[in-house]
Amino acid sequence: MEKRLLVLPGMNPNLREWSSEVSTAIGSLFDSSIVHEYTHWTDPSHKFSFENEIDRIRRIDLADDSVFLFAKSIGCLLSLVAVDEGVIEPEAAILVGFPLSLARQNDFPVEDQLNRFKVKTLFIQNTADPASSAEELSKLLEAHMQANYKLVELPRDDHHYPDMAVMRTEISRFLKD
Repeated sequence: MEKRLLVLPGMNPNLREWSSEVSTAIGSLFDSSIVHEYTHWTDPSHKFSFENEIDRIRRIDLADDSVFLFAKSIGCLLSLVAVDEGVIEPEAAILVGFPLSLARQNDFPVEDQLNRFKVKTLFIQNTADPASSAEELSKLLEAHMQANYKLVELPRDDHHYPDMAVMRTEISRFLKD
């Protein structure tokens, strides 16, 4: 069984390059990796849609693989939905820059989704990420995350996660636990 990394990036098309960097930096921890590209990245006339992206993920052949998720921002929310709907059954998940503010602004049922998310998960969150501070995320996870999880806080005040070496080290440790 192949260990496969599925990368679900943030919504911004500018994250295409960052996603490739992630795949390169941590890809060697896995047998192969796939970077999911959103429809609106190649066709700006489309708006981001959970339903559309879930359908596209459903078409990825992961049947004989041991799947590991890496998601950033909106990709974190997409991961929760994909797992909840049984589209993917990951061994573990790495969720970076969890967008609590975006979830709440859009009435996304984040608490219910986390209550049902039974996947071993590493959260990597900047101290003062405007999408959700590490402290806000910690409180949310304590109240609603049922699965085994670890939260790593990085000392930054933005929604950027450029330090691939730090992420690789944390992910490697997490996968060994």
